[in-house]
Amino acid sequence: MEPIPPARRPRPNRAPLPEWWWEQTLQTRQILAALIALVLVVGIGFGFTRLLGGGGVSEAEEFVDQLDPAAVRQWDQLAECESGRDWAADTGNGYYGGLQIQLVTWQAVGGVGYPDEVPREDQIHKATAIKELQGWEAWPRCSVTLGFTE
Repeated sequence: MEPIPPARRPRPNRAPLPEWWWEQTLQTRQILAALIALVLVVGIGFGFTRLLGGGGVSEAEEFVDQLDPAAVRQWDQLAECESGRDWAADTGNGYYGGLQIQLVTWQAVGGVGYPDEVPREDQIHKATAIKELQGWEAWPRCSVTLGFTE
């Protein structure tokens, strides 16, 4: 005796979907998945940036924007003399950044990391605090060469 086949539901009388439809659907799903991934990555990145205090203008950028343009030019001139205006200078001599600041001095005014690892505005911001404490003597050779006095 042969087994009785299971009952099957009748299939609607539809033509099978063309191959292009399946390809289009796959492409649409891939694009949608990529967009969702992009939104997640950007959203998470933005969230971490905001959480860590980033996003927008930094405190140092605001500080430099509020400085007298002549004062900013002085810092740029000093950096030209000290490092050839290389804000990422690390020559191995114990001085770092465009303004050639010692690490202990940098840390004394609240600098984090190394001066050569932060943007120009951060270096100018901290250098202004150093100047408040030590005057232009913190940069003895270049301040004399440039004629900077109190």
